[in-house]
Amino acid sequence: MLFEAAGSSRALDLLLLDINLPKYDGYEVLARMREHEWLRTLPVIVLSTSPVHVIEEGLHRVNAHVAAYYSKPPYLDGYPQLGRQILDSFFNGSSAKAS
Repeated sequence: MLFEAAGSSRALDLLLLDINLPKYDGYEVLARMREHEWLRTLPVIVLSTSPVHVIEEGLHRVNAHVAAYYSKPPYLDGYPQLGRQILDSFFNGSSAKAS
């Protein structure tokens, strides 16, 4: 769906990407995004349960750059705070490489 949107007039400001997707490897998604000019410039924030060094190694492996990456909370009640933190960082111009 994301790659179909690349050819449309839809505008996205930000993509939240879970690296550990059930069907597709998130790193593969990032690599495929580079094939589309519009998606190449789309800011991506990665969410993962993986340790920071694993995320950095994966990003390096596919030569991908992301705006930031965050650890997913262990429980659902942590997501509202994570959402506020991401929005605050993204819209206020600060950058968080790990949380």
